[in-house]
Amino acid sequence: MIKFFGFLILFVGIVNVTFSQDLIVTNEGDSINCTITKNKNKDEYVYFTFKYENKELRNSLLNKNQIKTLSENFYSASSPEKLELKTKSLHPNYTIGFNGGYSYRTGKISPSASGFVRDYLKKLKSGYCLGADLYYLTSESFGFGLRYSFYNSRNYYENALVTDEYGKVIYGDIEDNIFIQMICPSVITKLLKGNTKQDLSLGFSLGYQSYINRAKVVEEFKITGNTVGLIIDLAYNRKIFKNLEINITTAMLIGYLSKFKIDNGITKETINLNDNYSEDISRFEFKIGFRLLK
Repeated sequence: MIKFFGFLILFVGIVNVTFSQDLIVTNEGDSINCTITKNKNKDEYVYFTFKYENKELRNSLLNKNQIKTLSENFYSASSPEKLELKTKSLHPNYTIGFNGGYSYRTGKISPSASGFVRDYLKKLKSGYCLGADLYYLTSESFGFGLRYSFYNSRNYYENALVTDEYGKVIYGDIEDNIFIQMICPSVITKLLKGNTKQDLSLGFSLGYQSYINRAKVVEEFKITGNTVGLIIDLAYNRKIFKNLEINITTAMLIGYLSKFKIDNGITKETINLNDNYSEDISRFEFKIGFRLLK
């Protein structure tokens, strides 16, 4: 009988050690010794079993936004001196995104433009955009990284009558093929925290913006320029798989050219715009894309 009770005490001791092998620390600083039974990235909750008042086994759950740190097998170390709190991130560490969609130049058309010239410039405002970004997330709500943005619009008019700088009327084709690119550092912040399936994010980017127009007014020439650009974007993100989410983004890109260069293949000329006028290359974007989570 003594041996039996000795074995029973030993068994209970082993159960107590092996049962509470995981540790959850809440945002309020409470520590929960437990056994985690379910913790999938797609779930909003962590499910676990714990001993209530060190007697009764109970099942419970916590929303992931209530958890500060989570350490599985925390009590499996061989000695108390070797215990280290190894946290498991409940948000992705890196994201890589790709997107594309419609873009519209917001700059005003000069009041002096009329007739077919105004119609031509209106059509030139619309184009398509492509983008990519890479972010490192330091927390659930903040990240920083790099982003790239590309815009293109094109219009073509055949058999136009054009008056040159000397007042001579010329008969020929008109074309504009505009490329605007931007690469810059960026920061992102989440507006809806604690939801593992969907969120809103707000991004800010500031950096280098280049402008190229491969143009033609009877004869071909190229217009180039560069400036500092600002991007403000708002995105709705929806997770569809463990490491993949789709997003719908609206963005405003702001930039102005104060000077540009014209190259006709023979001569090059730099045009400096005066203080009262600059070329507005700002645009609005509506994009759909996806983002890989790691």
